This record gives sequence, C-alpha cells and structure tokens, in this order.
Amino acid sequence: MKKFLLIIIRTIKLVWDVNPNRFCSMALYSLMLGIFPFLQIWIFQNLLDEMTKLLAHEKANTYKVMVLLGCQILGLAITQLINHVIFTNSAILSDRLREKISLQIIQKSNAQDLEFFEDDAKLNVLHNAFQEASSRPLNIVASIFGLFQSTITLGSLTLSLVKLSYLFLPVLILFSISIIPLQKKVSENNFLKIKARTSEARKQSYYGNILMSDWFIKEVRLFNLESYFTNLFKTIFNKFVAQNKLIALQQEKAKIHLTLISIVQSILGLFIILKKSLLNVYSIGEFTFYLQSFGLAQSQINNILNTIGELYSHSLYLSNLFYFLDEFPNSKNTNAIGITGISSASFEQVTFKYPSSTYNSLSNLTFSISKGQIVAIVGKNGAGKSTIVKLLCGFYKPSSGSILINGIQLDKMDLRNYRRFLSVLFQDFGTYYLSLQENIALGDIYREINNKEMDNAVKFVGAENIVNKLPKGYSTLLGKWFEDGVQLSGGEWLKIGLARAYYRDSQFLILDEPTAALDTKAEREFLERINLSKENRITIIISHKLSTIKAADIVLVLQEGRLVDCGTHDELLKHDGEFFNLYKTLI
Repeated sequence: MKKFLLIIIRTIKLVWDVNPNRFCSMALYSLMLGIFPFLQIWIFQNLLDEMTKLLAHEKANTYKVMVLLGCQILGLAITQLINHVIFTNSAILSDRLREKISLQIIQKSNAQDLEFFEDDAKLNVLHNAFQEASSRPLNIVASIFGLFQSTITLGSLTLSLVKLSYLFLPVLILFSISIIPLQKKVSENNFLKIKARTSEARKQSYYGNILMSDWFIKEVRLFNLESYFTNLFKTIFNKFVAQNKLIALQQEKAKIHLTLISIVQSILGLFIILKKSLLNVYSIGEFTFYLQSFGLAQSQINNILNTIGELYSHSLYLSNLFYFLDEFPNSKNTNAIGITGISSASFEQVTFKYPSSTYNSLSNLTFSISKGQIVAIVGKNGAGKSTIVKLLCGFYKPSSGSILINGIQLDKMDLRNYRRFLSVLFQDFGTYYLSLQENIALGDIYREINNKEMDNAVKFVGAENIVNKLPKGYSTLLGKWFEDGVQLSGGEWLKIGLARAYYRDSQFLILDEPTAALDTKAEREFLERINLSKENRITIIISHKLSTIKAADIVLVLQEGRLVDCGTHDELLKHDGEFFNLYKTLI
C-alpha cells in the first residue's frame, strides 16, 4: 500500500510540474461535475412534482416550471461544455507529459555505459519504461480526478440516502469493497504476465523491423525470408493473443463479481424505496428522486471501485518507469580528473570479461603507446581487438589491471572531458540519414561548423568525388528514408565515417578496419595522409589488410585475448610466430 501511494503522489507531482494551472482547472472542473448530478436529479424531482400538479389541474407555479426546466437544460449544457474542456486540457497535458517523461528516459539512457545496452535484462527495463511513458501517468491523474468526482457525487447524495435508511449507504459500500482483493489479485497477475513477455515483445518488434527496414531488405528479398520472419512475428503475436484472452477472462470474473453485487444492491434499494412509496411516504417527484439517487450512488460506488482498481493497475506498470529512473546510476564521477590533452596510453596487466560471458576476452594485456606513433593491432577474429577499443573509449572497466592515459587511471578520469580528445571509427560505424554536412559535423557537433576544416577532412579521406557528385553537395540528404535522399555505397559511407573521425581533430585516433571497403589507390593515399599527420596524435589502426599493417610503426599481435608478439612489421617477419602465420594468410 505504501509503494502504491508513493507512486500515485509522485505521478501527481509529475503532472503538476508540467502545467500547474491546467492541473488546478481540471481539479475544479471535476469538482463541478461531481456536484452537478445531484443538482440535476434534485431539479428533476421539483420539476416532476410541479408538472404533476399542473397535469392534475392543481395550483402550480408555471414560472417555477419554466425556471426548473431551464436549469435542467443549462446543467446538461454546462456538463457537456466542461467535458469538452477537460478533454482539451487532457490532450494538451498528455503531449507535454509525454515529452517530459520521454526526455527523462532519454537523459537517463544517455548516462548509461555501453554495458547497459548489451544486457537483455536492462534493455527489458528500458523497453517497459518507454512503454509506460506515453499514457500511464495521465491515466493515473485522470483516474484520480474521476475518483474525486465520484466521491463528491456520492457525498452529495449522502443526506438523501440517509433518509432512506441509516444503514443503507454503509451496507452498499461494505458489499462493494469485497471486490477489492479480487481486483488487486487480477491486476498483479496481469502485470506479471505482461512483464514476463517483455523479451518476446522486443523480439517481435525486431522481426517487424527486419521486414520493414532497408537495412535488411536486400537479403530478405534475395533469400526469400519474408515468410520465415513473418511466421516468427505471427508466432509471438498469437502467443500474446492467447495470453490476452486469459487476462480478459480474469478481468471478466471481477466484472461478474461486481455485477452480482450490484444486483443484490439493486434489490435491497428498490425494496426500501417501494416499501416507503406504497406507504405514501413519497410523492412521485420524491420517489423518482430517491430512485435516481440510489441508482447514481450505486454507479458512483462501482466507479470508485473500478477507479481504485485502475489506479492500482496503472501504478504497477508505472513502477517500471520509476524503477528505471531511480535504480540506474547517472554514471558521473564528481571527483573525476580532467585533462588538457593526450600524450600516452597504456594497458597494465589488463584482464577483461564481458558481463554475460564465461571466458576472458583479454588476459594480462600490457602495452604502451605514445604520441607520434602509429600502432597496428592484428589478430584473428575474436582475438580481442575491438574489445581494446571499447576499453580505451571507457565503455567498460577492466575486470583487473589498469588503463592509464597520461599516467592517470582511466576510471578516475572525467570521461566526457577525455573523449573530447578521442576520435574513433568503429567497425560498425554509424550511417546517419542526415545531410552530408551533418554526417561529418557529428564528429564535433558542439562547435560551430568550420567549412575549411570540413573540406580538409573530406580531402584527407579522399572523399572529394562524393561531395562533387551529390546534387546539393554538402546539403544533400543521405539515405533513402526521407524525401530527396541519396544512398551511398559501402565504401562511400566508410569515407564519410573516416571524414567524421578526422574532422574532430583529436589527439587520439582509433580506426577499426578503416580501409576494409577502400580500393587500392584510395587506401594508399589515405595511409600516406595518416603517416604525414601522425606527429600530432596517437594513432591505432585495427586491420586484416597487409598493406595497412605495413604503415604502422609498431604491430601488436593478439591471440585469444593475449599479446603474443610486438614489434615492427619487418621484425615480426624474422621469426616464425603468430604474425608470420597471419602474414602467410594475407599474401
């Protein structure tokens, strides 16, 4: 109960912070809507009594009839108007609230390390949090206003129901609250079932993306994979449909329980009202008033119970959102050390194992690099080359040992400050469907775009012909997702990725397979430029191409996560080792 109340209070504050004025206006309108039903049945009682007199040719106040009739129509009109205003306010609040929560989720996601995005359980938490961001918070507030409105309406009927019997209202309430434990159980079971299928929901989304994305469409068409992935999608979908049927049946049981309670309440209420009417205690107007009051009270009690059930259900789902926002750290070291440049980098007995792995990706790795050096890292697939890149970027911390930058432990440094001097071309570099200018400028997006330096970056990687052939030059939109977009080849995208890395003008440049999609001439020209600019930075190149490896001052040879050899290209060829074996496969 405490957790439930804390979530409700936190959600109210969340909506209040978005727009206090609209929140207050909705509360006021809910109060008015809560009072209006009682006023309308009271007006209708008096109108009916006056009309009865009029029809019986008794002395009746015609003016009063007209006023009561006008009030009844006015009340209905005001009710409709208020409902429209509430709907408009809710739509505006919903948009603002969705924006606020989505930004909170994005900001929290931005603060997480790479490990977070490679962990299935944590991605499930993120998925669930984002799922609840769009509607649950406002649904809770709408339910609270509905609860407030129903309570006001029920309270306004209290005196009239007490006249029927002092025990009437308490008996109605006691009958009704018996359903609360059942509602609680149903809500918890449904929540756990939906939460348990998060991984499969993400898989279903992934299969749909494969079928509807240009990233996969060529292989899907070539290998006739449409039916295969469609069946995978449908299998999960059908499983969810079966689960949803069970969930609906459980909810239906609760509704049947509530319906049975309502029938008993109706019999009790009608018995008391009819008994007193037969004893001529009530006029026709009073009979109608008590009959409507009883029906309204019964519906409001049911509304209150349903709303409490909805609030509890919403709070369970919102716990996913608040768990994500509260439990995951912001990954910010307030005592972090800042630097003004990078002159050296070294690994000292570094061992690393990925969180979900059963073996070490790197073992007791030791090496050092200084500014002015080009270092090539070679090894078979899975040797640990890309893992070194991730550790140097600070995406992971070593399981043991230390990574030193300028002699300072990397895990004690301000990573945002450190990464300002670092530029990387990842093997799976980004292909952004933005303009060519933006694609390159993303390498250093927080400074004003420098056209001269952008031209230099393009020339450095030999991409001038790409700029020249595009219809709008740097302003051309890349990719085919949006209007007037132009798709590039794999080699052209690689050159744009290289230009982005070089545009940053970093002091530590890491290139993972930078020449993989370049032709021989483009590769030779690129390596010549790298060699000419090496004095200004530390350069690491990961490659399987012999011509690229030859350009390095030092070659680090990895085998199953261990450094097995180190030296210049020519030195390593003089003895029969792992590099020599690799060399034979490359020539």
